[in-house]
Amino acid sequence: MEAFNDYTYRFLETIEKLELTDYKVWNTLENLSKATMSKIRRGICGVSMNTLQEFCQTYNVNANYILTGKGDMFLNGESSPVDSLNTSDSQRMFEGIIEGREKEISDLKAEIARMKSEIDKLTGQNEIMREQLGIGGRKASSKTA
Repeated sequence: MEAFNDYTYRFLETIEKLELTDYKVWNTLENLSKATMSKIRRGICGVSMNTLQEFCQTYNVNANYILTGKGDMFLNGESSPVDSLNTSDSQRMFEGIIEGREKEISDLKAEIARMKSEIDKLTGQNEIMREQLGIGGRKASSKTA
């Protein structure tokens, strides 16, 4: 496959027109991975026909425009990705993202609590050692010039 051909250029142009992020595109299309999208952006590879087919169906894009440059960019004059996506699919996608973030937040909160507990434990041990060594609380350094 030619690395950067006309239809790959029009594929990327359409993504820009729809104001889609690369994340949104590769997360929505089953035939496209994050790595492949990155390679397409960098001109290392071109977009595959399977990906183009799925992209055109998902976003109501005119495949003839992508392949030949002829005709309208969108079918039926639509230009909004929100109109062309099934609302329940979008909702499921965002719910999945939110669920993942909530788990990540929960895990981070647990890690913070564990670290605070460890800090308290070490602070207590430090105070005990200072007492045993006859060193009081921390004193500010008093350097004289």
